[in-house]
Amino acid sequence: MDECRKEIYIDETLFDIVKDFELELCEIIHSKYECKVSIKGISHKPSSALPDLRFEAKLDSGVRVSVWKADLTQAKDYAVVNAANENLKHSGGLALALSKAGGPSIQKESDDYIRRHGRVKTGDAILCRAGLLPCKWLIHAVGPRVPLHSNLVKEEQQLEKTIMSILNLVKEHDVNSVAIPAISSGIFNYPLPQCADTIVKMVKYYYQNLSPREKRPSEIRFVNHDEPTVREMERACHTFLSSHTTQVYGAAGPSPTKRNAPSAPTSKYSVELGNVVLTLMKDAIEDQQTDVIVNTTSMDRDLSLGVISSAILQKAGPELEKEFRTAHQNGNLIITNAFRLKCKEIYHTFCIGKWGHKATENLRDSVKQCLIAADVNNHRSIAFPAIGTGKLGFTKEEVASIMSEEVFEFSKRCQNKMKVHFVIFKYDEDTFKAFEKELRVLQTMASDHDIQGSMELEDSFEMINASPQLSLTDHMHRDEEAPKICLAGSSHEAREEAEKWLNDLFKASNPVNIQNNFIQHLTYKQHQQLSSLKNAISIEEFFTKGHACMTVEGFSPDVVRAVLRVEEMLCKAQEEFISEQLSEIGTMTMTFKNMPCERRVADKSSPEFTGRSQHFQNQGLRIVKVEAVSNKSLENLFDLKKQQLNCNQTRKMYQCIPAQFCHIVSQIGFHVELAPPEDPQHGEGIYFTSSVKQAKQLWRQRSDRYLYFVEAEVLEGKSIPGHRDLILPTDGKSPGTKYDSVTGGAHVCVVFSSYQALPRYIITCEKR
Repeated sequence: MDECRKEIYIDETLFDIVKDFELELCEIIHSKYECKVSIKGISHKPSSALPDLRFEAKLDSGVRVSVWKADLTQAKDYAVVNAANENLKHSGGLALALSKAGGPSIQKESDDYIRRHGRVKTGDAILCRAGLLPCKWLIHAVGPRVPLHSNLVKEEQQLEKTIMSILNLVKEHDVNSVAIPAISSGIFNYPLPQCADTIVKMVKYYYQNLSPREKRPSEIRFVNHDEPTVREMERACHTFLSSHTTQVYGAAGPSPTKRNAPSAPTSKYSVELGNVVLTLMKDAIEDQQTDVIVNTTSMDRDLSLGVISSAILQKAGPELEKEFRTAHQNGNLIITNAFRLKCKEIYHTFCIGKWGHKATENLRDSVKQCLIAADVNNHRSIAFPAIGTGKLGFTKEEVASIMSEEVFEFSKRCQNKMKVHFVIFKYDEDTFKAFEKELRVLQTMASDHDIQGSMELEDSFEMINASPQLSLTDHMHRDEEAPKICLAGSSHEAREEAEKWLNDLFKASNPVNIQNNFIQHLTYKQHQQLSSLKNAISIEEFFTKGHACMTVEGFSPDVVRAVLRVEEMLCKAQEEFISEQLSEIGTMTMTFKNMPCERRVADKSSPEFTGRSQHFQNQGLRIVKVEAVSNKSLENLFDLKKQQLNCNQTRKMYQCIPAQFCHIVSQIGFHVELAPPEDPQHGEGIYFTSSVKQAKQLWRQRSDRYLYFVEAEVLEGKSIPGHRDLILPTDGKSPGTKYDSVTGGAHVCVVFSSYQALPRYIITCEKR
């Protein structure tokens, strides 16, 4: 086979999606277009989105619990939990991702364990080395598989045991922090809401009943990369932990006895820069519980001027203004007590308007002095507003750049742990986006300067605003190690179709519409899995004019993920359908059961090719390939059908089909699911036309470059005119009379048995 290859470089905004769905993407493209797919460079590039902290609280036992939208392959916790199977074969999902990122030693050590100890029982967990992963240990935990229609009684006990086994290993090996995914909620089919509830309740129960003398970690992190799971874990934490925990913001908090504090801000992203953790959030600056809150005020010491300053004054009380007027000024800085605020001190900084002399240097110095003063005074957390974006005249982009750069410079020499918060007013979306962009810049800066513990970049629900798209830049100008999708197809057209599908998917506008009659073949369990995605996106199924359709709508990254999940299900439904039909064909034609299907490409100088060219050219089409189909099993069934209908006369007719169904027609013949016309007005059967012109009209294509026609022999037999919603070829006036097909005029024939038509040639055409 002369394979045609294409390399498609993966744009930064696509990296996380391709990484998460690497296995599924390969299977989908191979199933649709018979193209081999390899994805290179994935394990060498960090994720491009920021880690997203959704919930953070401290249990009465002192253990901190948090919920993150993040990538476990990038997690730097002391230990990371892998959702494993009983044989520790890491061949799909999270297990595959961790195994690939960790290198071959992950699977080797797992195989060695199975060889020595046998399978890992459901509910058990083992501790192994983490290979090349940034964590130290990998905990392989086997959660329960949930059969269809289970009441979850047994499975809940098994999941509780799984979490108990993980936490026992954490205690036994003195693990300081552990990242736990939603075990069993994926391919093991544990319903996501119940899974989240069970995991959170078990962690709470475990540490409530741990004796004070027993070891415990500093933090349990619930880490998942997909939005529906993250939201369910966050919901479960709010449900089961809020009445017994202290909500924590940043490094500092008030007395641990305070209850029912408000939940953490919904938009919150963090970047690690050595000892400094920089967090961007939407909130009110005066509500922060960091050690230090920074205020920007006027040179005449009037705290009532300016939105930020007046908000801080109002909440702190009049005592603040009294102290502030007489406090000592050091450079651009005045330090006062916090009074009624929840911080320890307030740092008041004086900045001049952009039009003033050395205004930019003044702004830089103000940020720098606050950071240094906090470090010198042994404060471990500080919160900044967006200084200078109001009456001082700086643009949002200028302020975001200056403040971010100063934090970066500070991080290179900071010897102590420090949490820095950039707090943006919750309705100021433009400023938030400007700072969000700068946090991306910090990724590159940290990497270039090799800062230890540089930015962890994880999957984010809100970070990608525009629809992702493929970068098709000439590979001569790209790094050979850059992430890329490599396509190898049996023909140029196959590769082109696969490439087009990828582009259409990743560049698709919102919403995305899927039209595929195999939607009707999705199982109850698959529909349940789709329902679990509906917290993040909207999925609507409908049937119109013979077509099963699905509309997916929501935020672009989650829509792309959902579409890939749907396409994976459709490919599986298609495979099961093919298997069932092959079994039926084999049963009916035992003599030819093992006869292979063949597709022979006709030489372009042969009569098979040249004899058809003019016919298609008249319709604005250029034939690029003619394949002769040989399927002895289908030929035998076709002959049997001739005898049954007592009809030896056949008619050469055409059907226009999608590229992804060419190989199916060759294997199992024609079916309603494969090529429903744009409007099945003559009945719910299998349509054929007598000419290419009529086929183009009956199957109106979108903007496809290539069209695929099947030339078939059709047994028309005894016919009557068809009508809409006709299921069998019957006549309402004479219900006892049997017919073999229905017509839609002189050029359209509709049959209702797949064995009544035999595929002879598949003709690939290119639009002129």
